[in-house]
Amino acid sequence: MGKKKTILVVDDEYGARESLKVILEPDYEIIAVESCLQAALIIAKKAPNLILLDISLPDKNGMEWLKELHQNEIPIPVIMVTATQTLK
Repeated sequence: MGKKKTILVVDDEYGARESLKVILEPDYEIIAVESCLQAALIIAKKAPNLILLDISLPDKNGMEWLKELHQNEIPIPVIMVTATQTLK
């Protein structure tokens, strides 16, 4: 079997990061961080194969950071994730 693909999880909620790690680690290398700044530092060292990006982060809105990735032509697929609920 070849080298595992790397997924970068960017979420400020510890529980969300740990849940994704438990689900995905058997098949993927998981790097989990809590901010866009930390994620940018990881990407500068080693680009992951996929980013799971929370929409609401403490240092930057996930959508804003996604736009920055696209503007800088960083070709990493991104899946937006959120635990935010809307109550009506």
